[in-house]
Parts: sequence; structure tokens; C-alpha cells
Amino acid sequence: DIRGRLDDATLEALDVLLPALEDEARMSVLGRWITHRFLGRLLEQRLALDAYVASDPGVLDEQIAEPWFVVGAPRTGTTILYGLLSQDPAMRVPEGWELLRPAPPPARCDDADLAARLALADVELRTPQVVSSGLVSIHEYSGRMPKECLSAMSLAFRSEEFVARYDIPTYEAWLHRVDMRPAYDVHRRVLQVLQRDAPRRRWVLKCPVHQQYLPTILDVYPDAVFSCTHRDPVSIIPSVSSLITTMRSAHSDHVDPVAIGRYHVDLYARTLDRYVDHADA
Repeated sequence: DIRGRLDDATLEALDVLLPALEDEARMSVLGRWITHRFLGRLLEQRLALDAYVASDPGVLDEQIAEPWFVVGAPRTGTTILYGLLSQDPAMRVPEGWELLRPAPPPARCDDADLAARLALADVELRTPQVVSSGLVSIHEYSGRMPKECLSAMSLAFRSEEFVARYDIPTYEAWLHRVDMRPAYDVHRRVLQVLQRDAPRRRWVLKCPVHQQYLPTILDVYPDAVFSCTHRDPVSIIPSVSSLITTMRSAHSDHVDPVAIGRYHVDLYARTLDRYVDHADA
């Protein structure tokens, strides 16, 4: 029984997410196929992550020292800054395949296993770009590119990745009021597994949603540092709303760009106000 192998926080998230996907997301046939594979991979990899930690509990002693988070709002240049920082050989940026399939540690696997994990991740990351042709012109994804660490949080099923892909208001409302500590605990576990037996470098991480959760991040990573990119919010809203509209179109034929725009006006009014309060504190 898979439920007996997952912790209570993960089960709570699944008990909200799965009915919302079934009852609210209005997925197309192709969208259901993509989602079935997506959820299957998340469950498989979460169990693989937990199994690896159980077999090598010392991995939890791995130190994630002074991680550097790029936390600007979407469409403010975060990807450019992230890519620039990744060029420093002293920095460690997670690639797409590592976040989608983190366990067992890359340093403990042979070339054939790593190649298989890369190929599977590359197909998953490129599939929405094939289905929704406009996506690649907005944001390109592949297995070897630096990737937002939101994917690590998705292994806890507490993640904005689901809200970006689907119109699921029940899950969205739950996500905005729930404790995000379990998601960041899994996030840390992923980094610890990825760096096991590897040369120690400083992690650089990027995701706009981190801007909403700075106190939680500092609970998990007390020595974290942050870089926040800026852009006129009037420019951010249509840009991010266009991205989300395109992403949702890969999963559903019923996408309302006006509603998405209204959602982002409200979300980033609250997010940016909260960020200023956190920075002042």
C-alpha cells in the first residue's frame, strides 16, 4: 500500500491535490496522459528518495552551506541571473534531470544509469513544449539546463508547480494557507542526496515562489542568502500570466487568461508586500 509508505504531510497534500485535479482541472485527454505520467514520476521518485535516505541515513548530515536563492518575481530576469551565477565553477546549480530524478546520488551511479535518468527527464521536460508550441519561445526547458528548484518541493506535493499547470482553486486555496515547512524539508533532502560524495560547492537555487516563504527558508537554511531581481509590476503581470496561460493550455482546452491575470494581480500584490515586510524585518 503506497499510503503506508508516505508521511502524514504528504498524504494530506495528496488528499487535496488529487480530487482537485479530477474535479476541477478540466483536463484534455492529452493533458490527463501527461498528468498521469507526471504524478507517477513524482510518487516513484519520492519513494526512491525516502528509500535512499533510509539506506544511507548519514546523508542527512550533509551540510548545505550558505545556499544562494534567487527570489525575484517571475519574468524579472531571474533566469538570466541564475544562468550567470551558474558559470562560476565554485557554484553548484541543479540541472533539470537532477531535480526530477535525484536518487540515488549521481556520484554513486554508473554512466548508463545517469544517461537513462537524463533521457527520461528530458522527455518529460520537453513534452509540454511540443504540446503547447508557444511555450518554448517564453521559457525553454531540458534535462541539462539549470532548473528552478520548485521541482524538489513538488516531491512533497506542496508546490506552486501544480497551480501553474492546472486551474485547481481548492488546492490553490489550501496551498496558500498551509505550512510549507514539509516542502522545504524535502527540498533540503534532495540537495543533500545530490551532493553526496561529490566535490563540495555552494548551491545556487532559483524560484520566484521562494519570495513568499523567506522565514520558512531561513528556518531550514539559517545561513541562506537572497538576491531579488526587480521589474515594474505592471510589466510582470501580463508576462507571467501569458506563461501560465500557455502552460495550462498543454493540459486543458479550457483556459481563461483573464482569470489568470486577475489571480496574478492579487497574488503579486500580496507577495511583494510580504517580501518588503520580510526584508524590513
